[in-house]
Amino acid sequence: MALYYLSHIGGLQDIVAEEVRERLPGARLLFSEFGRQHLSYDGDPSLLLTLRTIENAIVLMREVEGVRPGVEGLDELEAALAATDLRPAVEAVRRVRPVGEPPRFRVTAERTGTHEFTSQQAAGFAGAGIIAATGWPVDLVDYEIEVLLEIREDRALVGVRLSETALHKRSRVVHPRVTLNPTLAAAMVRVSEPAPGQIVVDPLCGGGTILIERHAYDRDVTLIGADLFAEKVAIARQNLEAFGIPALLLQANSRRLPLRDETVDRFISNPPWGNLVGGKQLNRRLYPWMLGHMRRCLKPGGLIVLLTSERRLVRRFVEKYEDIRQLSMRRLSVGGLAPSLYVLRKV
Repeated sequence: MALYYLSHIGGLQDIVAEEVRERLPGARLLFSEFGRQHLSYDGDPSLLLTLRTIENAIVLMREVEGVRPGVEGLDELEAALAATDLRPAVEAVRRVRPVGEPPRFRVTAERTGTHEFTSQQAAGFAGAGIIAATGWPVDLVDYEIEVLLEIREDRALVGVRLSETALHKRSRVVHPRVTLNPTLAAAMVRVSEPAPGQIVVDPLCGGGTILIERHAYDRDVTLIGADLFAEKVAIARQNLEAFGIPALLLQANSRRLPLRDETVDRFISNPPWGNLVGGKQLNRRLYPWMLGHMRRCLKPGGLIVLLTSERRLVRRFVEKYEDIRQLSMRRLSVGGLAPSLYVLRKV
């Protein structure tokens, strides 16, 4: 069977694995690690690109163990790739999209750990090995194949991305200044226990990403988005209209939601973390009112799904109200930050 690995936001392993089992019944999950799921799959590779919680679906070309930290490790990596048959990986990509013969390619490298070489140097040596094996031409701009080299300590994975670009580059035609990754929004939707007929509200909707991902999961849903700023409501409206998604959009303060008591099935939201948007002092005023209004508007049995690094403020909210229970909390790794994904239930 063909071997693949799926890259995703660190901390979402169980959510991604659940989606793989649900959408790809013929896939066999081999093992999981932080930010990756490894699997074997002989089905249509284009179905891998229907997964909404992943960043990339990658055909594994070569795994190299024992990569030494010095430059000699790059010589060994180049030799390993020069001796690798790379054609099956390219054929898998050709089942998804057109690729020339020979394909133009580039190598993109990432490293974690201590090494005496840079990521750029690693990419150069890997590219030399691929040229030796295939004779493919390098094109750093107008490439058809992007080879991804990921080195973690002394282990290297080399693969080809199935899609032309990363899968998080979707769900929007207009971008706010700070925006939520759609693959993370899709994970938030999945932990919200989505079901047909729900009323789902994002009281700080920004560009509308969460609403778009909720609609992608199940179209039998009533979507309401609100934001304090008119320009963000306008951006959300453009994005939703571009995808033909019906929603009620309001310019409203999340601290005074204009919704009736116990009318909402799910709140799914990415409130300010106090880093790029807002501040810690502002959040200490915002969160109690915002969460209090979510509780007021939520039906018994309803859920609040939050992505935030304000763990203390969420803990205080849970401790304050006897009818609020924390079901789960996942620590994630997002752009060098460590927010938590909470699921809270009103009992």
